[in-house]
Parts: sequence; C-alpha cells; structure tokens
Amino acid sequence: MRKIDLDSPIGRKPRAWLPHGCQSEARVSHSLLFWRARLRRAGRGLYLGLVRQNSDPDKMAKGLALGGFLGIFPTFGAGSALALLASSQLGWNRGAAVLGTLIANPLLNPLFLSLSVIAGNLVVPSEFRIVFETFRHGDWWPRLLNLLPTYFVGNLLVSTLFAAVAYAVGLIVVTRLRKRRASHSRQNGSPAELRLRG
Repeated sequence: MRKIDLDSPIGRKPRAWLPHGCQSEARVSHSLLFWRARLRRAGRGLYLGLVRQNSDPDKMAKGLALGGFLGIFPTFGAGSALALLASSQLGWNRGAAVLGTLIANPLLNPLFLSLSVIAGNLVVPSEFRIVFETFRHGDWWPRLLNLLPTYFVGNLLVSTLFAAVAYAVGLIVVTRLRKRRASHSRQNGSPAELRLRG
C-alpha cells in the first residue's frame, strides 16, 4: 500500500492509506468533486449576475418587455440569445429579458399566429390579406410570398402590444414586491440586526 495526498479546493484532506489500484479511482472521484464545485460556483455567479444586475424596477420591466417582444416576433429559435445580447447592450436586466422570451411556447404560439394574421389583415391592402380559406384548400404555398408581409406586419403589431403590456405589468409587480420587502425588513429588522439579536 502506498500513501497518497488528495488535494481539494478548500484545503488538504488528511493522508489516506489506499491500495495501489484504488489511487486512480480516488483521484478521479476527487477531480469530479472539484469540477462540480467549480461549475456550481460559476453557475451561481452567472445566475446572480443575470438577476441582480440592473435590477431596479424600470430596467427589469424593460428587460421583460424586450424578452416578450423577441419571444413573439419570429426569431427562429434565437429569441433568448438575442434578448440576452440586446439587454446587455441596452443596460436592462438580462434575467428578465430571457424570462420574457418564455412567452413563446407551443401552447401560446397558435394564439400569436392567429392574432398576427388578424392584425395584419386590418392594416395591409386588400390584395395582400390572408384569407383562412386559402389554408383550408391548401393553395397557400404558391402565395407564400404574398402572405408573409401580412403576417410580419401583424406580428410586429402584436409583439409591440404584448411588450407594452409586459412592461406595465412587470413595473407594477416588481415595484410592489420591492415595497413589500422593504416594509417587511423595516418591521423585522435587517438580516444583520437579526443576527445581532440572536
């Protein structure tokens, strides 16, 4: 039997006597624990950076509105990445922006598609309007280039409307949560004061 040392991110473990064949297993296990701890710390830092950066109510609501807009607008699967990039450039809350993109999901996408077609039909000239009968008869594919402008115009209107609603709702909710938390901490004292009392 040979004596080996096992290093850890916190310090040194006591020396352990292991059979010669178990040394590689111990090193692999120790390495996995080390990288798991590092990944957990990095993930927590990323989460706190996403959530806490630019976390005043206005910037959080703007991030939510941006995410809602990019979630509904056809970004072809790149909504979350675009929301993260745009919110970083604009100085808005990145966590709220990514959260806002979750409005695009298989349950709500048919609703947004229908609303986009209806809104587009209200504003485009009659020759570009989408008639639902074309989908029933299956002759929409040859007219796809004529149908797309109507859909995109309608989708732009719907995305803007939902972004405005997301901003208003987000601002109200975050402001109320902040006020409730502030009143709760005034009544019960700050965490430092609670530790001193205890």
